[in-house]
This record gives sequence, C-alpha cells and structure tokens, in this order.
Amino acid sequence: MKWEEDLRRFRQQGNPSLALQEKLGKALGAGLQPLAVQIPLDDPERLPQTWNRIVVPLRREGLPMPEWKVPSPELKRILASETWYRKALEEATAAGLDPVALERPLSALRDSAADPANVPRSIQALMPPVRPPSERAPFRIFGWQAKPKAPEAPPPDAFTLPLRLSDAAQERIEGEVESAGGRMVGTRPLFRAIKAVARDALRQVILLALAVVLGVVAIFGRRPRFLALAIIPLAASQVGVLGILGWTGEPLTFLSLVAIPISLGVSVDTAMNLLHRAPLEPHAAAQVARVNAVCAGTTLAGFGGLVFSGYRGLRGLGLASLGGVAMALLVTQWILPWILERWPLRREEP
Repeated sequence: MKWEEDLRRFRQQGNPSLALQEKLGKALGAGLQPLAVQIPLDDPERLPQTWNRIVVPLRREGLPMPEWKVPSPELKRILASETWYRKALEEATAAGLDPVALERPLSALRDSAADPANVPRSIQALMPPVRPPSERAPFRIFGWQAKPKAPEAPPPDAFTLPLRLSDAAQERIEGEVESAGGRMVGTRPLFRAIKAVARDALRQVILLALAVVLGVVAIFGRRPRFLALAIIPLAASQVGVLGILGWTGEPLTFLSLVAIPISLGVSVDTAMNLLHRAPLEPHAAAQVARVNAVCAGTTLAGFGGLVFSGYRGLRGLGLASLGGVAMALLVTQWILPWILERWPLRREEP
C-alpha cells in the first residue's frame, strides 16, 4: 500500500481537453508554475561557493545561469582600496573620458569586492518590493482583555531569484538546491507544505478520535477484560481498512483516511451491543446478531456504493469503508462470541 496525496492524478483518462492541455503545456510552457530560489546572505564569504553549487542543477535544466568567479585575495585588496579608485578616475580623465560617469560603476565594483553580498542586494533593489499583507485585528467584545500580539521577527536576509520550471524539473533539482544551501519557494512548494500540514492534522485527529473512543469504552465497561474484548473488533476494522486498499492496489489518500473513523464508530457500536448484553443474557450473540447486521449493513450500503464511482478517490473511500466495516462485523458476529464462550464476562454484583 502506498500514500497518494495528489488527487489530481485521478483525473479522467483519455479526456481530449486534458490531453490537449498537456500537449500545449509541453510545447508552449503554459503548464510551468512560478518558482523562486532563495539564497541566504548571512555568510557573504561563502556566497559565491553557494551560488556556484546552486546553478549546477539549474544549468542542467536549460537555464543560462552564470558562474560566480571568485577573485584572488590580492585583487580584492586592490579593488577595495581608495588609492586604486582615485588612480582609475585620474587615468580616465587623462584619456578624455568623463570621470563623473565612472564614479558609480567603480563604487559598485569596490563595494562588491569588499562584500560579495552587495551584488545580489543591488540586483534585488531593481525589483519591486513585496509588501506584506496588512492584517486587521479581529473584533472582540472584550478586546481590552486580549494580550497584545508580539511583533513578528523580521525575515532573514536572502536573495530571491525568480525562475520558471516544470513540476518534473522542480522534483529533480529540489534536493540539490536545498543541499547547496538554497530554498525553493513558489506554488508547488507551498501546496506541498499545505498538504503536509493537512496530513499531520488529519493524523492527529484520527489518533485523538481513537483515544476518545477507548476512553469512553473504558469508562462504560469499567473492567480491563471488557476493554480488551472491545478492542478486538476495533483493531480488526483498521486492519480491514488498510488491508483492502493494499489488496486491491488502491493508494491511501486524504479521502480514504475518512474511512478510519467511520469503521471505528461501527466497530464500537456492534461490539458494545454484544458486550453490554453478554453478562445479562446467556444467548446474547444470537439476540444482537440481527441488530448488528442492520447497523453495519446500512453503513456498508451507504459507503460501499462509492466503490462503483467513476472517480478513483471516491472509489478508494468506498473500498476502505467496505473493508473496515465488513471486518468489524465479521469479528463481532463470529470471533467475539467464540471468545465470550471461553472467557465470559461476569455480571457485577450490586
């Protein structure tokens, strides 16, 4: 079983409009997504080496990126001196050139020799600055009680290099750029970060639901054996969810994860129906078999119908729900009564 987070891959196959869109994207570059590479400027001495390591994969993808030539220490000392600056202006005047027109280029050359970070800062100064969005304070009835928000730390100084690369190219070079010290920002990295946050949040919600369900069963049962018996169909339902996906080759997606709490609820319902009546009635399994079949059957009919959906994401959700609920029902109808015959629950004395 594998994890699939991009549900766009489940698009209808053979759609002529989608095929035309892919062909135009490959021919004209219409499918390219905005991208930028951020290079930190906190260590100016290592900036040329970082730049040269980052441009290697960019050149491989067809981008004409220049290499940063590192001058020798003697040349840097000469270019950064005031003596060389004045001598260059005097020789320009003697040659009939305008020294005023050379002041800014020579000053920029001297500054770049003194600090390599001045080069990307000068290039970035030509681009329009990005204004952060202004956030309005939310309205509160008791606003005077709210604590003032701490000022955010300024972003680290970095050089932002805008690029345009396809998804496949971004996938190929991302590891090399990050290992070289850069950072890729743009539409695709942002979507991937959002998906990671959503996946982590969904995982936390599922674990919280599992903990709450176990807590409710433990409080209701008040006995370790009751809780242990209730966990058996609960665990079987989760095995059914993941097992049927792996058996059919369907990937685990955000939609199919919804089947986990669904099967959790059905497994607890059917188990509680049996375990609650087992200490009170000698043939409790036969008495609640029809009730449990109806309880699980309605869920199977509702979510199992998604198996016939033309969209693969919904089909995975239907398969996962079908496997989890069916496994919980089978364990509750046959395995759990067999266990209760050998290790019955005792009725509590008043």
